[in-house]
Amino acid sequence: MQAETQTNLISKINSQSAKEREAQRREKQRQESEPKNVQRQRLMAAIAEAENAGRDQPKKRRSKLSKSPREGLPAQGVVPSEYLTTQQAAAYLNISRQYLEAARYRGDGSGPAYVKLERAVRYRRSVLDAWMSAHDHSPDKPIYTE
Repeated sequence: MQAETQTNLISKINSQSAKEREAQRREKQRQESEPKNVQRQRLMAAIAEAENAGRDQPKKRRSKLSKSPREGLPAQGVVPSEYLTTQQAAAYLNISRQYLEAARYRGDGSGPAYVKLERAVRYRRSVLDAWMSAHDHSPDKPIYTE
């Protein structure tokens, strides 16, 4: 009786570990069959998550007197760029990054003009402002005040 219980227990443990090994094998196979861009996105998400994990720690407090007068300003000689990445331009316009990318891929002029250097896409701030101004609409109905 005791030998049967031990045999059942051993077979149960072996079947669980076999199931775990099979699950790990399937996960690895699925990851290898994913397109490279999906693998890259997963990796970038993991990196961002790791970076954000360190930010949860409270910052050390400093007295107001110890702050230097130039703290928070860009270093001397560094000029804020007039050119924005797609993500920065989307944040600047308060629209989604996908909207800008889709407008770029359509190529019908529905999105703002951009500069492309090899694979790098940049948007000029002045062009973004002009593009938004070109899409201003007057109200459909006049406002009546009595």
